[in-house]
Amino acid sequence: MNYTRIPSSHSFEQVVERLEAAINAHRFRPYDQIQSSDPEQFQRNLDDVIGPSDFMLFLAIRHGQWLAEVKSNQYVIGNPRIARTMLPGAPGIGQFVPTRIGVHQDLDGKVWVAFEEPVAQMAALTQDQELLARAQGLTDKLRALAEEAAQAG
Repeated sequence: MNYTRIPSSHSFEQVVERLEAAINAHRFRPYDQIQSSDPEQFQRNLDDVIGPSDFMLFLAIRHGQWLAEVKSNQYVIGNPRIARTMLPGAPGIGQFVPTRIGVHQDLDGKVWVAFEEPVAQMAALTQDQELLARAQGLTDKLRALAEEAAQAG
């Protein structure tokens, strides 16, 4: 497992705001309302919810809503168009897509954006170099999102 943490000098709230804007969290719709047997409708539905980061929100867990002293959010994010390029060649990869990214403030007050690298997860299931190259692309896209949210890059 390759776990990446990117520090931020900004507040938890600012980082969360940037991350949620990049994944269009304000346009969240449950996936069962997005999927469609009509491929064109499915594409239109995706266009409506995929954010500028090329990710959409599947699930947000805001731990502070039930544990007030904790500043920690977890987001399940992805892009079915990207998944479509990987899943047919290795269906087991479905356990890693959509992927997760989180924002938390540690006990010292430092804010972090963190994620597990999809390419490292998927390498456990396939040695197909073409699929791993796509997984590296997904990892790079996730890193860019984390850096943008943290404004570290």
